[in-house]
Amino acid sequence: MTSINQPIIKKIPYGKDCLKKINEKNNQAVETYILNFPTVYIVSQNTTKAGTTAAKYEVYVGETNDINQRTDQHLNTDVKPNNSWDKFLKNSNSNLYIIGHDHFNKSLTMDVENRLMLYLSSVPNVIKVDNRRENEQNHYFPEKEASLIFSKIWAKLQQDNSTLFPVESVIRDSAIFKASPFHKLTDEQFQAQGKIINCIHKAMQNETENQLILIEGAAGTGKTVLLSTIFYAVSQIKKNNSHNQTESVSTSLLVNQNEQLKVYNDIAQKLGIEKKKGEAVMKPATFIHNFEKKGEAK
Repeated sequence: MTSINQPIIKKIPYGKDCLKKINEKNNQAVETYILNFPTVYIVSQNTTKAGTTAAKYEVYVGETNDINQRTDQHLNTDVKPNNSWDKFLKNSNSNLYIIGHDHFNKSLTMDVENRLMLYLSSVPNVIKVDNRRENEQNHYFPEKEASLIFSKIWAKLQQDNSTLFPVESVIRDSAIFKASPFHKLTDEQFQAQGKIINCIHKAMQNETENQLILIEGAAGTGKTVLLSTIFYAVSQIKKNNSHNQTESVSTSLLVNQNEQLKVYNDIAQKLGIEKKKGEAVMKPATFIHNFEKKGEAK
């Protein structure tokens, strides 16, 4: 088996002089794999309020073929008054982690980005995870190396900040991790997701109402992960689409069990699907009551 090298991780304070620090001369490997290869990056800010003991973080996860260009975009184009990038820039506790590896290609960096979303959204101390898109990858080369490379990346990040990057076993045991929309889907789940999303898009385009899609399967066949993935994907339609037909789109996830309700509400809040608990995730009775109040129940 081919040996897998350690990742290269460059951590710098996130601020106006980021670009200068990114290009500071280091060893040859850092310059090569950070500046000339595809990279994955994390921007984090510690938002812990004075007088509280538990650290709280907001993070952005991305991947790019040109870290200089992407950082310049975040610093000078993406900043709007009081948006996330403005807050990152103004927070003196913000950091930029740039991750490089000699085996990185576009597919692998997108896979690592997705896994970072999966892990970071499951960290108790992370209250918000942001990203431009979902990057679910099907098959690619060298996908067989992805898990080992990711574990090496996470272990190295954990050495730097064990609160933001706790040990993998803690994350994998969490309820949020098990229900996360960022798990890699099986071929069957991937195909089902594509069919369902296509049906939703067609219904929106044709303004078709009262559509029912039924997913059947025995316990343990992956329905929870598929549901979570579809919920996240549908919630992003309006965010990522400026067409008029998306203006009235709202997404709700209905669950009966209190434990599931809490887990999905936590996920929805961390991923920006809802600003406050219960906006998008609720029990069926609450959903019916809300729409009856609006006069929209049929």
